Order: sequence, then structure tokens, then C-alpha cells
Amino acid sequence: MSNQFEYQLLSTICNDPGILANLEINQTDFSDSDLARVFEEVTTLINAHKIPDPIMLAEILSFDSNKNWMPLISDIFTKVPISANAQSMVAHIKRAHVARDAKAIAFSLMQDSDSDPSTAMTGAINSLKTAMSTSAGDVVRVIDALPAVLERLDDLQSGKVDPGIKTGVTRLDDVMGGFQPSDLIVIGARPGVGKTAVMVNFVVNGGVAAGVISAEQPVEQITQRMLAKIGQISGQNFRTGKLSPADMAKIPEAIKKLSKMPIYVYDKSMPTIDDVEQKARRLVWDHDIKILYIDYLQYIRSDKFKERYMQVGDITARLKGLAKELDIPIVALAQLNRDTEGRKPRPSDLRESGSIEQDADQIILLHRDEDKEDELQLDLAKNRHGPQGFTIAGWIPETMTLTNKTGGY
Repeated sequence: MSNQFEYQLLSTICNDPGILANLEINQTDFSDSDLARVFEEVTTLINAHKIPDPIMLAEILSFDSNKNWMPLISDIFTKVPISANAQSMVAHIKRAHVARDAKAIAFSLMQDSDSDPSTAMTGAINSLKTAMSTSAGDVVRVIDALPAVLERLDDLQSGKVDPGIKTGVTRLDDVMGGFQPSDLIVIGARPGVGKTAVMVNFVVNGGVAAGVISAEQPVEQITQRMLAKIGQISGQNFRTGKLSPADMAKIPEAIKKLSKMPIYVYDKSMPTIDDVEQKARRLVWDHDIKILYIDYLQYIRSDKFKERYMQVGDITARLKGLAKELDIPIVALAQLNRDTEGRKPRPSDLRESGSIEQDADQIILLHRDEDKEDELQLDLAKNRHGPQGFTIAGWIPETMTLTNKTGGY
């Protein structure tokens, strides 16, 4: 039955494009994948101020596939459009979506409960919460949010909660308030400047459960970097095994400290944004992570688009949405264009920078002067919540460790 509502709604939208602005529905609400694809293209055309017609839709949809879309589109346009019932159709479709999710969650719970009942139950509860919150809509009267705002203010003033997750660089933390829930933070640098090393410092310094999605380095290399940082051991010597007796003596204590840190790494070469979303949700459900790091943004791909700039736009928008959904900060490393060599980088130097600049709440650009190997400049080039500026941190090249240092702001 919901399938008929989907046909009817698509027909109504195609014949009355202006009604789309008043409907809270998206592609994932549709049960039929072909109808969902048609809805996606219809929405794209309407947002581009074009009126969808059968021939145009069939040509667009057939462009990147061998399927003949004309019969399906003809069926859609033969349905009688009923604009007055559009909201009712949306409600039916959304209820069916929630019912499908509930059935899938129940099936997953039955499948997983034999091996790990506690984890299965936690995952099911969180999945149901997500499904129900999605169906409930997001319109809230401003005054109704006031109790939560005042409660957080009281918690901050009393010291019950920290303003944000610390980076360990005091001046940067003072300006940003640490990494804040629901924010997308992008850290950009040229190769060799130390993006991954800075990330490792932030992960270790944060003191909270953290997830790392590493598309560039395997978990063994990430772990090795963390041990070297914690034990203050030369990374180069660690990699080659040329450790002094003094270095070897530091390893047991470094392992002891690292074993107490709830850090979880998912390493996969060239993950899709779907992979990232799935693993991020799983890390929150299973391990209650408070922050997610991604190394790095340009290694993620989107199967939704062929053009790379459109892929990046889809990726950054979904990362921002994911940070908001999970209520955690997401920190994504990013590559800069080659022509930044020899000068201070700018946000526009980020590869495929348009959508990255738009979707990021904060952008931190890393820069090092060639004659100052013991310093690293962290330029807060965008800060949606406060001032911009830069800080100069100390940098120990041997152990790739950030330290506090006077300078900046």
C-alpha cells in the first residue's frame, strides 16, 4: 500500500512542484529504490527551478544506466495528482519507513542476541531512538529549548562538564573551547607537515573515548605512533627497531597508559561515505565514543556521483549531518593544493575546497617554517562560533609531539 502512496506523491510533486517546499520527506523514506531514485532527480530539477516532465526524467535517469525508465515514469504520471492530500501521503510513507526500520532492528536483535545480548540490546535501542526521532520531525519552538540551554550553562559553570574535548594546545583550546559536539572540524596541511601526527596528539590528549577512521594508515601504524608519542620515543627508531636500552625501558609504561585509553580504529582503504556513516554509528552505539577522527577526507569516496567535486560536496554535507545526528565532533584531515608551498595556506587551498569551506564549522590549517623545525603554526582560519587567529605550538620532530609554546592570537 505504501508503494501506491509513493507513486501518488511523485505524481503530485511533478504536477505541482511548488508543494515540495512544504513536505518533510527525503529519498530514504521510499520503500521502492527506483521510486526513490526518481524522487531524487525530481527534487534536483525542482531545486534548479525546472519543471520535471516524463521525457526529461527518462533521459536523465537513463543517461548513467542501461535501464529503460520510461514505463515507470509513465506509471507515475498516470496517477491523479492530489495536492490537498500530499501531507497525508507523506505521513503514510514515513510511517511505513519507521515500520520497516523497526522490523529490521528486531531481526538484527534476534540474530545478534545469542552471541552478545548486551551489545545487541544497546544497538537496538539506539537504532529505534534514531528511527523515531527521524520520523518525529525537527521543528521545535525556541523557548522549549531553553531548559536544555540553561542546564548546560549550569553544568559548565559548576565544572560538571568541560566546554569541549581538549586538543592539548592551550591557546587553541581557549579560543575554540575544545572540539564541540555536532561540529565538523577540518584540519588541512600539505603532505609531510604532520596532519596524522597532529591527529594522534589530539586523540591521546583528548582523554575521551575516540574513534579513528584511517583510510591512509593501518591500525598497526596508528598504534605505533601513539606508543611513540606517549613514551616520547623516536618515531624513526621505533619504525626501524633501532631502539636504545633507555627507549626499550619506556615501552612497558607507554603500553600501560595506552591500554587505558578507549581508542578504536577502523582502517579501510578508500572507504565510502556509507562505510563511514555505518562505522561511526556503530562506534557510538558499541563504544560510546565522544569524538570521531577521519584520516583523511580526500580518501573517502561517494558512489552517488561520478564527478569528484560533487562527491566531496556529498561527503562533507553528510559528515556535518552525521556530527549533528550523533552529537559528537567529527575531525577530518584534508589535503591542500600543491601551490601552497612556500607560503601560509588559506581555506581556499583545500582540495575541492568549496563544499569543505561551506560545511566545516572550524578549519585549522597547519604550517611550518623551514627554518623553525621546533614550531608548528595552527591557523584557525574559520571559526563559526568565535574569533579566528593562529597559535604557535612547540613541535618535537623526533617523537612528533605537540607542546604548548608562547605565540599567536
